[in-house]
Amino acid sequence: MTTTESYSRSDSTKHRKDADDRSSRLKSADAQERADECIREHEQLASRRGIWEGHWREVAERVRPNQNFFQNRARPNGDKRNEKIFDDTAPLALSKFAAAVISMSFPATQRYHALTTHDPVLAKNTNVKRYLE
Repeated sequence: MTTTESYSRSDSTKHRKDADDRSSRLKSADAQERADECIREHEQLASRRGIWEGHWREVAERVRPNQNFFQNRARPNGDKRNEKIFDDTAPLALSKFAAAVISMSFPATQRYHALTTHDPVLAKNTNVKRYLE
């Protein structure tokens, strides 16, 4: 091997490494930008949700006071939780309401989702089709 060939190979390797470094920096910058965007979106959604949390907390205190997931603080074991329930209408109706919402949102007679593959070769495979059904 001549000196010129050796120099060309090492120079080529150096250019590849430089290109890889630039590419990884760009990917890192894109990833950081995307992460910042996700954090901003999360903060916006959290602030919009905060408006409703008071309403949800109030409903939970009347319907399921023992399972109030919207309470931000831990309650002691001896705490009076049933003070705001004046009859059993809401707790008894909750399961029927949940069933009605689910049946209206996801009708049993309709398909509302399906699994697919982006690979056209796999999409034609009968075993894959059967698995994805």
